[in-house]
Amino acid sequence: MKTITLLLLMLTATTSLAMESHSIVKISGFDKSSEYRLLNSEELKALQAELREESRHFPRALVAAKQEWAKDETKKRKRFPMLTKRSLRVVRSYTKPEDAEKKMESYAPEIEEPVRRKKKEEDKKAIAAAEKKALKQAAVDMVAAHIKTLSEGKVKASTPGTE
Repeated sequence: MKTITLLLLMLTATTSLAMESHSIVKISGFDKSSEYRLLNSEELKALQAELREESRHFPRALVAAKQEWAKDETKKRKRFPMLTKRSLRVVRSYTKPEDAEKKMESYAPEIEEPVRRKKKEEDKKAIAAAEKKALKQAAVDMVAAHIKTLSEGKVKASTPGTE
């Protein structure tokens, strides 16, 4: 009888160890950026506890950050960015780590997409800034050329519309 009980206890212990879940989670950051992670059940519980603690303090921390922002002379005239609490969503849980890792590989494009999107936006902003600068410089050059021409007396000075 003792051997059967001991065997049942050992079987239960090994089954509970083998049944540890592995979860793919999506974590949304303060700036609404997101990332995917593969976590075991202990890591998931620790992250959930961390996010609960952050959520408790978020409103006061946000107010304090806004006040600090307003006091800083370099940032004073700029709008404080929109921020939200970090959040966690379990996408899917697996009992076998191999299955979870295999599925996590399929999220690679989604993991890399925000990086590509951010790079593309930065490129667009850089191009727009360069175009704006080039237009401004062209306008400056035109005005400078007209001033030079007028100061040399090559063209009769007239105001626009009075010819």
